[in-house]
Amino acid sequence: MRFVLIFFLTFALNAEKVSVMTFNVENLFDNKDDPNRVDETYIALKDKQTAKHLEGCNLIEVKSWRDSCLYLDWNDKVIDIKLQNLSTVILSEDVDIIGLQEVENIGMLERLYNRVKQNGYVAYDLIEGQDERGIDLGVISKFPIKESILHRIEFAGVTTQAQRDTRGVYEVTLDVRGKDFKVFVVHFPAGHHASSMRKDAFESLNKIASKTTVPAVAVGDFNVNSTEDKVENIYRDYASPIWKISHVEGCADCLGSTFYFRNRTWSYLDSIMVLRNSGAEFVPESIKVVKHPLQTDKEGFQIRFDQKRKRGVSDHFPVVAEIVF
Repeated sequence: MRFVLIFFLTFALNAEKVSVMTFNVENLFDNKDDPNRVDETYIALKDKQTAKHLEGCNLIEVKSWRDSCLYLDWNDKVIDIKLQNLSTVILSEDVDIIGLQEVENIGMLERLYNRVKQNGYVAYDLIEGQDERGIDLGVISKFPIKESILHRIEFAGVTTQAQRDTRGVYEVTLDVRGKDFKVFVVHFPAGHHASSMRKDAFESLNKIASKTTVPAVAVGDFNVNSTEDKVENIYRDYASPIWKISHVEGCADCLGSTFYFRNRTWSYLDSIMVLRNSGAEFVPESIKVVKHPLQTDKEGFQIRFDQKRKRGVSDHFPVVAEIVF
């Protein structure tokens, strides 16, 4: 008994605590047309009046996407408002590490970093991936970045087109006051793809993480909705054996990170997961879904960015948690 008490006292004295946020920021694009990406929707309206652009937009079958391609005015002022709203939400939580999804490039990540660095952030990083739209994974940190690697995920039995609509596993090693700490940032295939693709993504993440010898977390948009999870048990079968999951370990009063208006359901698309047996543990009472007033309507649902009303941020709420190791 005395040995156990000494062990836990020693652990408590030597333990580090970090706070982590995961946030799908929904289409954080610049307004430069990248010829290697399908990003033509996110340019200023004045630059959309060419015959080539109009013809391309009119080929889009989904009306809302077609209308955005034709009429969305993604000008400099709109981008500044998006960045301001996003930074307001981020700065409302004093977190050490932010894993981000749907950032177009390092330039946009730098612009966001410059708006939040006042809170003690010292590093940011992004590696360009394969996603055809150019939505990438990034990190902003109060700790130095020692190394970053983007691992490609191979999906079994999918078309080349489906493969291009995916992101990898972004592995970042941080120096937390002299101790290594790994963060895996992910954005798994969207719900319109087969469940097998999200299962493949989990298996790839698990294989990569199995080589880790230091405390580690995985954060991101796992794109597992509640309807699918009830049928396929993806979180239970593909995550729980390897990871402790934020909305399982805590957040008892939370409803989810995203509300689907189509079928009126909440889902935990977004999660923070702690690698089992890595020396890291959740502080369960710290786990929460962040519902900033700028992003939350009177019913408690997320507000997507609205350039006309200058309100809203993203179709995902951020999730935060504290980790000890």
